[in-house]
Amino acid sequence: MSKQIHIISDFEELFKLKEFYKDNKKEPYECTYELISHSLKNEYIDNIDSKVERWINISHVLYFKDVPPVKFYFQAKMLFRDGFYEAAITLSRSICEMICYEKLTQMNHPFGNYSDLELENFRTLVKYLAIPKVIDRLIFEKEIIEKITVNDDKNFIKSVYQLNQEKNTCIFKIETGKTAKNLNRFFDIFEKINFVTKDIFPNNSYDLINKVYDNGNTYVHARKSSNTPKDDAINNLNWIGEVLYELYGVNEIPINQTIKSGYTDFPDICTGMNFALTAFATPEDALTGYLNLPSQKQMKKMLSVKGHWEGEWTSKDNKKKQGNLYFHIEGEYLLGELENLKTNEQADAEPLEIKLFGDYFRIKGFNPNTKRHDKNKHCHFELEFFNDSILIGSNLNGYGKVLFKRTDK
Repeated sequence: MSKQIHIISDFEELFKLKEFYKDNKKEPYECTYELISHSLKNEYIDNIDSKVERWINISHVLYFKDVPPVKFYFQAKMLFRDGFYEAAITLSRSICEMICYEKLTQMNHPFGNYSDLELENFRTLVKYLAIPKVIDRLIFEKEIIEKITVNDDKNFIKSVYQLNQEKNTCIFKIETGKTAKNLNRFFDIFEKINFVTKDIFPNNSYDLINKVYDNGNTYVHARKSSNTPKDDAINNLNWIGEVLYELYGVNEIPINQTIKSGYTDFPDICTGMNFALTAFATPEDALTGYLNLPSQKQMKKMLSVKGHWEGEWTSKDNKKKQGNLYFHIEGEYLLGELENLKTNEQADAEPLEIKLFGDYFRIKGFNPNTKRHDKNKHCHFELEFFNDSILIGSNLNGYGKVLFKRTDK
């Protein structure tokens, strides 16, 4: 008797789409395409809060130098944001290697050209970068040589540094750093005498870059981690972010310096939002723009919603509902109320919290006694002006559409 196998499937509609396109079945193609598009949109809507929260939690530094490791760091953040934790982990591991390549191309090294670098083991490259290349002669003699107790080790360290009498420094012989054997011995000796100075990597960034790589190896080599992929991804992105800040972070922007968004290198992903940097005509506009507040023009348009609107919407259970919106102004505030019409022509009224977000606004009903919103009882609509007499939008407590028509003009 043959052993039963377990089978998993890809999304069938994708393959139907290819089939309908090949067979020139226009209407099935359009309907299937819309089904996929709608499903994808709803998937993002359902999880949007958690995506934003994840994105915020791994964003700590605003400005970096424009180098390849930083560009791919932004991509790793987007993978984490969208829930692809294992991919974010393995990409952060690759960023460790990119850092080594980028730094080594800026200095003399014994590993050949760029293609040769890619063949070298990460540990060899990162240790070569970290080995102190120039040491003050007094420090070399007092804090290194005098503290080494094994003569072979003492002679080994002496043999790989050359005295520069003019500058009174000891300079590392580049060719001796080519082999992992030598580099491992350097680090073993320095660790025994507690000599912790490292080139390239300030503070604890050397330890962090190795932790990121170790964590990534767990997933690249399909070993079991003691953490969840989400936790490992958070750790990796925070660690590699700190390393990148230490190596490429920018704290002051020079005058007339051109700045571009780190997300513009990934147009296939970053199309839904303007990630470019925005300029403003006046300081007041700049402050409003920085705070992402509505403009005066948008505020004026919002106030024109004052009045009586009749409308209908689709509830979460796919039922049509009807009601009336009433907006009025008290002092500087726009207030509102939704009258939810029942089938017996009775009406339940609920006060509204109103929030303007640029060209659209949201209204959320709440209990006037508790001041709390219940999505099973109260409305939550996102609306915009179709024209002066029509509001259109979505029911945020479901997937239905919303339409209101002005009745007082």
